[in-house]
Amino acid sequence: MPDAALERATVGGVTEVRQWGDEVPPNADALVTRMRERLLRRYEEQGRPEEGLSTAVLALSGGAWDGAYSAGVLNGWTACGTRPTFSVVTGISTGALVAPFAFLGPAWDDQLREAFTAPEVGEILALAPLRALFGALSLGESPPIERLVRRFASQEMLDAIGAAHRDGRRLLIGTTNLDAERPVVWDIGALANSRLPNRLILFRKIMLASSAVPGAFPPVFFDVTVDGRTYQELHVDGGVLTSIFGIPVQLDISRVRTMPFPHTLSLYMLQNNKLGPDRRVVDLRLGSILAKTASALIRSQTRGDLYRLWVSAQKHGFAFRLGYVPADFDAGVAAGFNPVYMGRLYTLGYAQARAGYPWRTAPPGLENDGEAPVSRMPCRDEGS
Repeated sequence: MPDAALERATVGGVTEVRQWGDEVPPNADALVTRMRERLLRRYEEQGRPEEGLSTAVLALSGGAWDGAYSAGVLNGWTACGTRPTFSVVTGISTGALVAPFAFLGPAWDDQLREAFTAPEVGEILALAPLRALFGALSLGESPPIERLVRRFASQEMLDAIGAAHRDGRRLLIGTTNLDAERPVVWDIGALANSRLPNRLILFRKIMLASSAVPGAFPPVFFDVTVDGRTYQELHVDGGVLTSIFGIPVQLDISRVRTMPFPHTLSLYMLQNNKLGPDRRVVDLRLGSILAKTASALIRSQTRGDLYRLWVSAQKHGFAFRLGYVPADFDAGVAAGFNPVYMGRLYTLGYAQARAGYPWRTAPPGLENDGEAPVSRMPCRDEGS
């Protein structure tokens, strides 16, 4: 594709299903207007409650097999009885696989648990280094994860996402356009409500692309059109450029923040990994050195992304609520796409949320003096 065409490429001629993730969307004003209208409608439908309304946004990070943690937290949150209906859910990488379930709510909890703890997860990644010698685009193959995506990313799921979108809610998935070296945000509800005949196929491809870790899984190609000509874009894991994303700091949501009734906003973030340094002596082998270096780089990027979201939350008036894998978690088995490891991590997340999740109120290192670093909402059955 010519460089000049990168900015104008569309999927099937439909512009509303995606946008660049590093700029304010061109339809930002209309989006904020719809959000405000939905809030006013909800307020009337609920009988003008004295306490007003609350808006919750959920951002789900990458983290490969550690996505089992956020799956457990969400299901434990349901059991706790305090899980909100999210107005916006965003997902990157493994977070993209969790996001549709989180968006659709507790009715999908059983499928979410199965998606991250079933024995089939052990088949997701089987590296074959010799593939690279024969021109393969990755060391691993995509069929195992494709089967998992086809199984859970169903027409029923896409239809449910479309219905929620029509009610004013948004499900956003991030990928990386490797040709442009820019993040792309896909509006899955807009896709579900589009006239594109291949929207289910596209939904599954977006899910695959967002979790296509370069080198481990093959990239995903999207057919796009520019001036009537067809090209292909190459997309990979959204985590290449950002580990997590939420409300853009540049977006003006003042009309949503200041409503004619009390209105509280909360930004929940589930980071599917540990945030502190991984203090382990490195084996003097090339693979170990590269893996440790990559891990340190990702952790550093993650902290930067969380600071960016902290700034955005402060500007827009959102309560900042952060969850992540505890530093002392030890599954007793090697980390990986291993149903035993993922099952134990899921169980940990579930137990934490079932007891009332200990949300951090600031990124690591930014807790304010005198402010409790943890915000815990009691479960509804406590004391009963």
